Amino acid sequence: MHPMMAAWLRLAPSSLRRLVQTTSPLLQSSAAMISSAIATSGIGFLFWIVATRLFEAAEIGTGASVITAMSLAGNLATVGMQQVSTRFLPIAGHRRSSMARRIQLVALGAGGIGGLVFVLGPAHWATELPRQGTLFVVATAFATTFLIQDSILLGLGHAPWVPVINVVFGFGKIVLLIVIAKTIDANGWESLIWSWWASIMLGAVVEAVLIDRLAQRHQAGGPHTDYQLPKFVDVGRFALVHHLSTMLLNLPPLIFPVLVLQMLGDVAAAHFYTTWMIASLLMLVAQNIANVMVTQAARANADVSALARQGMWYAAALVLPGVVVLIVAGRFVLRIFGSDYEQGYALLIVLALATLIQPINTFAMGILRVRLQLRPVLIQGSIAGAVTLGCAWPMGAALGLPGFGLAYLLGLCAALVVGLPQIRHLLVTSPGAR
Repeated sequence: MHPMMAAWLRLAPSSLRRLVQTTSPLLQSSAAMISSAIATSGIGFLFWIVATRLFEAAEIGTGASVITAMSLAGNLATVGMQQVSTRFLPIAGHRRSSMARRIQLVALGAGGIGGLVFVLGPAHWATELPRQGTLFVVATAFATTFLIQDSILLGLGHAPWVPVINVVFGFGKIVLLIVIAKTIDANGWESLIWSWWASIMLGAVVEAVLIDRLAQRHQAGGPHTDYQLPKFVDVGRFALVHHLSTMLLNLPPLIFPVLVLQMLGDVAAAHFYTTWMIASLLMLVAQNIANVMVTQAARANADVSALARQGMWYAAALVLPGVVVLIVAGRFVLRIFGSDYEQGYALLIVLALATLIQPINTFAMGILRVRLQLRPVLIQGSIAGAVTLGCAWPMGAALGLPGFGLAYLLGLCAALVVGLPQIRHLLVTSPGAR
């Protein structure tokens, strides 16, 4: 058990201590990652609630679209480093420290390039998005690095640090928002993005220092097993294939807010962003458990199909009640942001249904990642992305916000249908360890 988790448990009731101490490493690490997702989402809700009290919906829609643009550029620039971290850091042995540094440097450089490309683009394809400059490029570089650092900590076996960092980062973002809004004479959307950018840059630097110290401490901690890492070319191919597939499967939160801003206006963009933020909490459950599954399977050379079934049971136990809550109480949750935000309820229902399918695709992709099977990964992602993008514009134009949710749902269904034979095969208990 991780020392930090053991320290936390000393403060917990004895019944909770016994429960966690007798659970599998998969559940322990999943608990850390999911608690981080819950805390981050909860603080994110608070951030946007504070923002709705400070600024008009139009300002929030514009600010959210700029932040989403940065997230899109940052996610496109991760070039598979998250997947490389969870798959290969657990078996890197004495090379963990240098590998962690290189992963972050790749992310930083790629993020800068991605931000520069994005700055040159809005005049051609996102005319409603405010033009940005050098600060956007620098912020995107740090945001890309920050995006992959949680995966590095997970790959190093230090998942309990993830919720601590994200909670501090989240509250710091809120404090900066209030300070900037009250002390600097700027537009509302500018206050939003400046607080976001400043906290991300500071968080990335602090987390980089922490990662370096933890990796060096692990190397000095005694003997450990070194596994045979694939060749550099094979790791690069693995990274690019999984990066492309992940991006295609996760297009909606990255590109839809910009499309909504273009097609439906800034107020609709605010409604979309807050609604997606609520539903994304359930989506993150499966993603985090699947990432933990990959690291556990890689580190222990375990039966990944058995780990996947165990992880899917954990995900179902959390996602199914959450879907019911969203359907029954979604209107009341949306009203927290303001009465106008209830217009996102129909979209929330569609996204709740999508969260029933998304975990299956996520775990299938995780199994394929462990087994280094690249072709089915690329096929699933390509089908999902093509269907989602192909349906988004006509459905969004015809149905408004729910149309974007339906496009995402159809993309997930298409990936499920295409990958169903492979999914069934992979979830059957394998005769060997792998």
